[in-house]
Amino acid sequence: MKLKLRRLTAFVFITSILQLLSCNKVINIDDLLHHPDQVPQLCNIKKITAFVLIIPGLIDTSIAEFKYDQWGNPVSLVFNHVNTGRPDLLFKYDKYHRLTDYYGSYYVSEFSGEFLYHYHYTGNRITADTFYAFGNLNKYVWASVYEYDNYERIIKITRKINTDGTPVLTDNFKYDNKGNLIRPLLYFDSTGTHFITKDAIYDDKVNIHRTNKIWMFIDRDYSINNPLPATYTVNRFNLPVKINVQPPLFLEFLYQYDIGKSVIEYDCK
Repeated sequence: MKLKLRRLTAFVFITSILQLLSCNKVINIDDLLHHPDQVPQLCNIKKITAFVLIIPGLIDTSIAEFKYDQWGNPVSLVFNHVNTGRPDLLFKYDKYHRLTDYYGSYYVSEFSGEFLYHYHYTGNRITADTFYAFGNLNKYVWASVYEYDNYERIIKITRKINTDGTPVLTDNFKYDNKGNLIRPLLYFDSTGTHFITKDAIYDDKVNIHRTNKIWMFIDRDYSINNPLPATYTVNRFNLPVKINVQPPLFLEFLYQYDIGKSVIEYDCK
């Protein structure tokens, strides 16, 4: 009997220690800085409730619910209101769990919506895509080629529009020594009355894109931290659970989803 009690006591003690260690897990900023291609498998975005200003005095509550497959890959973002400019977002994968299609659909079961990206691989890396719009799969709108740095971050996209006489378009992406995307944003000057353009300023918390490689790839944003000016309330993993941006910052997530004033829920380990 005493032996059973000792075993039970030891089991309870070990279980308590493991639970305590689990509760103390955090996303280490230094680890992300030195390994920006890594994604901490601690939290998945479960739901975003965004409060979008339509016109002065009219706010739309836009809710997105996220679903994932058993490998942690996102399969859908389903919105409470679906219309032009706000389709459900769907993701398809091949047998190797590689993203093959990302599309905005008005119906969850089929491509009948605004856009579709079909991805092409060299090995396990997406090196090109073909983009279609408004359900027309007979003619692509543009085709893109991707280039990456040593951390698997997109640093260049070369896009050819499918019309005669249109030049090739090129987008370049650079990151600073803190692992954040260098991009021009509008800020107020010292008087608070005029806008000036300067490189984005970031906080020291964890960007929500860091929860999944798909989010980073689609938004071409592998930033470790969150852009300012904004107030970010974070959870114990240093991930934003409430965002309140300040003008003139405009914060989008994936396809035209304004999350500048939003509440974010996660499933965390």
